[in-house]
Amino acid sequence: MRIIDAHHHLWDLGTLHYPWLTDDIQPKSYGDYSAIRRNYLVEDFLADVDSAGVTKSVHLAAGTEPFAETAWLEETANDTARSRGFPHAIVAGADLTVDDVEEGIERQAALSGRMRGVRQILSKAVTAGHADPSQDPAWHTGVGLLAKHDFSLDLQVHPTQLDIAVSVARDHPELLVVMDHCALVDQRDAETFPMWRRGVAELAGLPNVRMKISAFMLYDLDFTAESIRPVVHELLDLFGTDRAFFASNFPVDRLACSYADLWSRYTASIADLTDDERDQVLYRTAAATYRIPE
Repeated sequence: MRIIDAHHHLWDLGTLHYPWLTDDIQPKSYGDYSAIRRNYLVEDFLADVDSAGVTKSVHLAAGTEPFAETAWLEETANDTARSRGFPHAIVAGADLTVDDVEEGIERQAALSGRMRGVRQILSKAVTAGHADPSQDPAWHTGVGLLAKHDFSLDLQVHPTQLDIAVSVARDHPELLVVMDHCALVDQRDAETFPMWRRGVAELAGLPNVRMKISAFMLYDLDFTAESIRPVVHELLDLFGTDRAFFASNFPVDRLACSYADLWSRYTASIADLTDDERDQVLYRTAAATYRIPE
C-alpha cells in the first residue's frame, strides 16, 4: 500500500520564528497544544513516516516567514543523506494582498523546484477574529495570478465561509483549488454541519476543486475510524477517489494520536474500497494534485 502524506509541517524554533508556537499563544479548538511547541525536524518526521509506510510528502506553510521557510525546506530536502528527499512538494504561505504579489510568487518559484502553490487560511476570521483577506479586492487579484505561474491554491475555510471557496473556484476555473482539512467539518455542530454539507456538495460540482481529508482532531481529539467514516464516505461519494486524498496534518495531529495510528484509522475507514480506489485516495490523487513524480 502506497501513501503520500499530502499535508504536514516541519519547524525549527531556533532557525525560524513561529509566533503561534513561541510568543502568540492563542486558544485552539483542540485545547492545550504545548506538546507540539517544540522542534519537529525532518529526522522526527522520517521516524513517523517509517512507522506508517509513507514514502512521499507535501509540506504546508507552518506560520513563519514564507521565503525563509521555503529556503530552509529546500536546503533540507536537498540534503538527501539527512532527509531522503523529504518533503517532495511545498505549498508556501503568502500575502496575496500586497502590491508586489506577482514578484513574490515568482520568488517562491525560484527558491524551490518543489514549489507547487500557496496556502490561505481564511477560517481564522471566524475562529480567531483575524481580518479576512478575501474581503480585500487585492486578494482576489492575487488569487487570479496563481494559475499563470502554475501554482495551486490550498484554501482553509470555516463552514460559514464555503460560499467564498465556491466563488473563488468558480471565478478561476483554470486554478486548482485544494480544500484543506475537510473544510473544517464538525459533525457534532448542529448549526454548521448542514452548512458544511451544502457547501461541499456545491464545491464537488466544480471540476477544479480537490478535497483534502485530514485534521479530524480539530474538533474531536478522540476520533476513531468509525466516527470519521460517515464524513470520509460522504466526501468520497461527492468528489470521487480521483479528487480526494488523505493527509496527516502532523505534528499537530500528534495531540490526538501517533502517526502510525492516524494512518491506521484512515485506512480502516476506507476498508470497503477496492485496491485501486485505495491507491488513488492514498497516493495517486495527491501525486497528481501536487505533481509529485514517481
